[in-house]
Amino acid sequence: MLMNIRKAFLHHIEQSLNTIDAVDLTEHYSDIEPIVQSILNEIFSGKNKRACLIPPDNRLLSAIVEGIENDIVEIQNSSVTISAERLLRKEKDAQELYGSITQIPKGSLFHLLVEDDGKTYFIITKTDHDKFLDERELLTRRGIPLNKKTYKSFFCEIVDNQLINAFIYDPSGRSARYWWEGYLDVQLCNSDAKNTEKVLTHLIDKIIFSVKVKSPDDYRVLRDNTIYYFRSHEEFNLSEYLQHVWEHYTPILEGLSLDRCKDKVNKMSENKNFDTSFSIIPASINRRVKRNIPLSPKLKLQIDDMSFQEEKSLIIPLKNEDGKWIQIKTDSGYDYFKRNETD
Repeated sequence: MLMNIRKAFLHHIEQSLNTIDAVDLTEHYSDIEPIVQSILNEIFSGKNKRACLIPPDNRLLSAIVEGIENDIVEIQNSSVTISAERLLRKEKDAQELYGSITQIPKGSLFHLLVEDDGKTYFIITKTDHDKFLDERELLTRRGIPLNKKTYKSFFCEIVDNQLINAFIYDPSGRSARYWWEGYLDVQLCNSDAKNTEKVLTHLIDKIIFSVKVKSPDDYRVLRDNTIYYFRSHEEFNLSEYLQHVWEHYTPILEGLSLDRCKDKVNKMSENKNFDTSFSIIPASINRRVKRNIPLSPKLKLQIDDMSFQEEKSLIIPLKNEDGKWIQIKTDSGYDYFKRNETD
């Protein structure tokens, strides 16, 4: 569904050259509108967003909206130009700090005022430029890519001249501090530590646990894979997690459907108690792959941080005329019991 774009402004920003170029969209709007609609669709349907709070003393965002909604074109252009200049300064500051790690590329900064389903939204988004080959002149050029994911975005709803329900969005799952703290001057509603704890708990207790009744083995694998995802990634990205843990998973129990679970994972982006894009804090991973299996009244087997696949490769259940057994592949255990055999 296409959104009604009331106002749209575009600036090309290149921090390496310290330049800002305003683009008059009146002559090229038919060419740029499909790109804008694609960006809007990605932002509003994307899963990797983060709730933020606009502090009472933040006049930047409300001033931009007031300027855009002004009837005088010069005031409209001035408000978005001031915003673009501020972003350029923050990008240059960030580049000086992190220049040895990353290069902030040239990109296109959009300021948008849109309407959808009776609601009004304000969006700021920057899209990286990329290389393309001019098919007529066969020259390499740079510009706005047609199919590229949005670089960084901010969006909020406007109700009675107030900016509410604000989010930052980045499909990579990484929220650059210079973007939200430096440029936008907003605060994150949830800390990375709280997000790590809440999201992991929600996934295991509210979604994966429902599998346990039908298939304990599938429950263990999905639980373990989720914990290992948190331990092996620096950033949580809901779309990536869904792809990594669920989309290509083949259930152990034949015929087991996981569609409802996948749907619940998808809908986590609607939950206001946590974010679906954040940095994972290892100290806040509150679950372990740990199990104690009673073998006899005086003997138990402790499995600590071992995946289900590793467990199957080392421990084999056996059954013969003498009873039920388990066979464990272990050099150290063998040496220990071999010594006891000779004592």
